[in-house]
Amino acid sequence: MTPALRPKLAKALSVGGLHPREIQIREFRLKDYDSVLELWLEAGFHFRPGDRKDEVAKKIKRDPELFLVAEQQGRIVGAVMGAWDGRRGWVYHLAVAPKEQRRGVGTLL
Repeated sequence: MTPALRPKLAKALSVGGLHPREIQIREFRLKDYDSVLELWLEAGFHFRPGDRKDEVAKKIKRDPELFLVAEQQGRIVGAVMGAWDGRRGWVYHLAVAPKEQRRGVGTLL
């Protein structure tokens, strides 16, 4: 997260009570797969062939900056996968751990 973005996020998140420094947004790493898969399933996502670990590995090789996780105290509490065709962008698989919902994690992602 850039320093210029922190004040804007702090203001946006003040209602939810989450301080942006409590959450680290970073690119997904393949070692995160099991935690993210658990999060997706907990959020009610249906597992699709494109969600297999080998398919996700292809995704992050192609677009690593379009798959982000929110980490709090070493635990993944949110994830989002994006896509871009050069002109349009899409958000896929946005999930936040139920205990962390309504606290601004999705906004950060």
